[in-house]
Amino acid sequence: MTAWTLCYLPIEILNRTVLLPKVFPEGHISRQNFSVRPSFKHLMLYCFMVSSVFPVIILLSSLISVQINNGLAINRGVIFVSVLLLIIAFTITISLSNLILNPLKNLTEASKRIQSGDYKTRVGIVTADELGLLADSFNDMSDSLAEKEFMRDTFGKVVDPEVRDYLMGNGKESLGTTLGGETREVTVLFCDIRSFTAMSEKMEASAVVQLLNKYFTAFGKCITAHHGIINKYIGDAIMAIFGAPVSSNNSAKDALDAALDMRKALVEVNKDFEAEGLPQLKFGIGIHTGPVFAGTIGAANRMEYTVIGDTVNTASRLESLCKTYTTDLLLSEASAERIDENNELDFIADAQIRGKTDTMKLYTVRKK
Repeated sequence: MTAWTLCYLPIEILNRTVLLPKVFPEGHISRQNFSVRPSFKHLMLYCFMVSSVFPVIILLSSLISVQINNGLAINRGVIFVSVLLLIIAFTITISLSNLILNPLKNLTEASKRIQSGDYKTRVGIVTADELGLLADSFNDMSDSLAEKEFMRDTFGKVVDPEVRDYLMGNGKESLGTTLGGETREVTVLFCDIRSFTAMSEKMEASAVVQLLNKYFTAFGKCITAHHGIINKYIGDAIMAIFGAPVSSNNSAKDALDAALDMRKALVEVNKDFEAEGLPQLKFGIGIHTGPVFAGTIGAANRMEYTVIGDTVNTASRLESLCKTYTTDLLLSEASAERIDENNELDFIADAQIRGKTDTMKLYTVRKK
């Protein structure tokens, strides 16, 4: 066993310093099933056997052999002292093992809680040695993660969560840290409250804010439920994007489904407003599909993820034309072509869009 120990230690040192870091650069060695490795407690017990039990047994047996060979009576005091030393050595081994393993166990359990999202987890500091320094570092890391999670949640309220995740994840190499972006096809939805200026003049500012918050909350759920993002609030208007930054199989269909849900949501919102003595709302929605430039735009120290292009302007124009054609929803021909006919789109007119030379076919979905 001594020879085995002398072989094991240099091999283990080479494993930990050379081989295992290269073979398992991502860690998780314990998940591999190709070998059984002893725990730290087992190694401590083995060390106790090699350094204490075997030497004491060899010395004790040698003393007894000398006494027997010389016709001397066996000294029981030597046996008692030997057994006492083994008991003391075993107690020290177990105690030392627990002093090391218990803090490590607490750290392991705390790290699992952090992995599950509990960033308020802390471990007790009971020593100033290396384990105490490790526990201090762990608590500092937990504080840092809690702060970053708070910033992430706050960021997700300032911008759409999908934009946040894109910029902090897949997009951080291309769009998240530098100005620029890419051209892609999206569907843009504009929604605006009718006669809002005249309405807000008769209301207290706090009541206007209360009304808008409930209105935006209800409609935001409709948009995100159909894979859209709210790009910005423009006064009482909403600009939503479908198909960026996360691609969509049919962004036009997603936008129309969101608009139809917004119709239903407005009915419920108006019921609540009526009960609270707030005015009833009407809106107009314009939907257009086409190419845009999507990316981070602004200054080097102040960026915004948005889309720019004629598609955005056209969607805004369609929303304004809802007043002309006395409807709450207008879709461009480009969007209508990408939508399943089961939606029963109704042709409205060949309209002249401000800023465009050619007319554009407009469609809507009648209220049922």
